[in-house]
Amino acid sequence: MAHAILSPSAAHRWMNCPGSAFLCKDIPNETSVYAEEGTRAHAKAEEIIKSMIRGEYAPSVIEGFPELGVYILYAKQLMQDGYDLFVEARVPLKDVTGEKDAHGTSDLVAVKGGDIKIVDLKWGQGVPVSAEENIQLTIYALGAMDLLSFLGPFETAELVIVQPRVVSALGGIDAWQTTVAHLESRRNRIYADASIARAQFNGSMPPSFRPGKKTCRWCRAQGVCSAYAKHVSDTVGAQFPVVEEKPILTPEQRAVIFQQLDDVRAWTEQFEAKLLEDALNGQKFPGLKLVLGRAGARKWKDEQTADDILTGLSVSTEERYKRKLISPTDVEKLYKAGLISDEGWAALKKETVRPDPKPVLAPESDKREEYTPTGVGTMFEVVK
Repeated sequence: MAHAILSPSAAHRWMNCPGSAFLCKDIPNETSVYAEEGTRAHAKAEEIIKSMIRGEYAPSVIEGFPELGVYILYAKQLMQDGYDLFVEARVPLKDVTGEKDAHGTSDLVAVKGGDIKIVDLKWGQGVPVSAEENIQLTIYALGAMDLLSFLGPFETAELVIVQPRVVSALGGIDAWQTTVAHLESRRNRIYADASIARAQFNGSMPPSFRPGKKTCRWCRAQGVCSAYAKHVSDTVGAQFPVVEEKPILTPEQRAVIFQQLDDVRAWTEQFEAKLLEDALNGQKFPGLKLVLGRAGARKWKDEQTADDILTGLSVSTEERYKRKLISPTDVEKLYKAGLISDEGWAALKKETVRPDPKPVLAPESDKREEYTPTGVGTMFEVVK
C-alpha cells in the first residue's frame, strides 16, 4: 500500500488550498530533531501498548518519555472498559480521498460494539489541538470504519487528541463525541475536495490557491508560492512583484521581495507593539483579547537561602552545583589582564575551535566576499 499524496495530516491545507499539493510535490519533506523525537515517542508507545494487549504489564515510568504515561494510562483504561485496540492501524483511504492504493496510519483505534474511538498522539509542546471537527481524525475515522466494517455497524464515534506535553485543564486529552452519521456526512465533501487537489497535482487541472494564515503555516511551498506572497503583500501593504499567473515565484521576484523584508518586519513589529500597548490601556479590538503568555523560567528568589535549605537536606556540593569551564573569550580577558602567560595563552588557543560562519543573503553592495556553496542542486524548476 502506498502512502497518501493527500495525507490526512495535511487535509486542512489541501482541502482549503488544492494547488498546494501541486506546489509541494517536488519539495522534500525535511525532518527535524523534534520530528525525530516524536517518531521515537510514537514507536515507544506502540511497543508498550502492544505488550499490554499481550497481557504484559506497562512500566510505571517510561524511560526517556515520562510524559507518555498519560497516553498509556488512557489506552489501559480503554482496555479495562472492554475496547479492542488496534495500534498504528493502517487505514485505507480509497473511499475517502479517492487515492486507490493509499493509506493513512492512525495511532490508535478502539472498538466496542457500535462505538469506535480514533485516537491521535501529538508529541509537540505547542498550541493545543482541538478534537472537535478535527479533519485529520475525521479522515482516519472514515478509513478505520471502512477497514473494520466487519465489526460494525458503528453508531457512535469519538475523536480523541492526546497531547501529554501540553499543559491544559483537560490533562492533555481532548475528546469530541459525535455520531457516525455525522462523520459520514463529511465524506462526500472530503472526496470532492480531494478530487480537485488530485487533478491539480496530476496536471489535469490548473492549480488554484486560497492562501491564509492557518492554511499556509506548515506548507512546504510557502517560500516560493506566488499566491501566498500576494496575500502577505496585500495584508501588509508591501509592493511585492508578484505575477499570480505563475504559481512559483521566479528567482528575480524572490530577490526583490527579500530586500523588502526588513521594512515588513519593522512594520509588523511596530504594529503589534502599538496594538498591545493600546489593549493594555483598555482599548478593545473585535475578534481579539488579552491573554497571559507562557510563564518565564523558574529561578531562586535568593540563591543563598535556597543553598542553605539544600545543605540542610544533606544535598552534596556536587549535586547542588554544576561546574562549567570558562569560555575562550573569558580566558582571553585573563590573558590581556596579565593573569596568563604568553606560552599559556598560545597553548590554550590551540585547544580553541570556532564554528564556521553560516551563509546568509545580503545585497550585492555588501563588502563581504561572495560565498559559493558546493554540492547544491536545483530543488525544482520554475513553472512557466
